[in-house]
Amino acid sequence: MPFLAFDVEIRKVICSTNAIESVNARIRRTARARGHFPNPQAALKCVYTALMSLDPTGNGRKRWTMRWKAPLNAFANGLELDRAAVDAGLTLPYHNGRAEGVNTRTKRIMRQMHGRAGFPLLRHRILLH
Repeated sequence: MPFLAFDVEIRKVICSTNAIESVNARIRRTARARGHFPNPQAALKCVYTALMSLDPTGNGRKRWTMRWKAPLNAFANGLELDRAAVDAGLTLPYHNGRAEGVNTRTKRIMRQMHGRAGFPLLRHRILLH
């Protein structure tokens, strides 16, 4: 399923990682302040406390559920329609990770150049790295 075939809300969820990074930073900060944990239960309690401090009243969770329920259901339905491809992607040993890595690196180099140079310089920088 092409990326642009998803609803706008789903594309926002897929592309935006600020909220996820914020939660991870809060958990890391709390764990670093604690230092060490005597057992896994203590670590879970620390993570739970950090997560509850993000939304102590629970209103944010209700708003999030109301806002994203329909788009996430649409996303799940889209995955269900393409179930064979999803199963193959999760179970087969083949992947295109190396190609995706090259694409990501090329896009990063192009962003660094800010459109100031042409194809010859881009080719040189790709082959140089």
